[in-house]
Amino acid sequence: MKTIYANQKSIPQRKQLTETLIETLTESEEQLDASLERELVLFKDEKNELDYIIKTLIQVCKLSSGDAFDVVTEANTKGHSTITTGTFNELKPLRKAVCDKNIWVEIL
Repeated sequence: MKTIYANQKSIPQRKQLTETLIETLTESEEQLDASLERELVLFKDEKNELDYIIKTLIQVCKLSSGDAFDVVTEANTKGHSTITTGTFNELKPLRKAVCDKNIWVEIL
């Protein structure tokens, strides 16, 4: 079934309005999503030495040696462990820096 509009000039305006609305909603979702509390999670790592991972977490994530040890131990026993929490924008540079050291972390 084809819809016929009385004013054919309104179709491009409706399309433009719809696109503008979608862009606005997307921007709002991104702003809301960026402000939500997230976790930077370390996954079990069988290729790197534990000392290397601990040193990396201390240097990059500013953890104490005890906290870094606890995170690595939990990741090795449970398969994953939360390193720290924060917004996506706060965690993104930490994730990149840790991943640059060939250690698997994700923002969840």
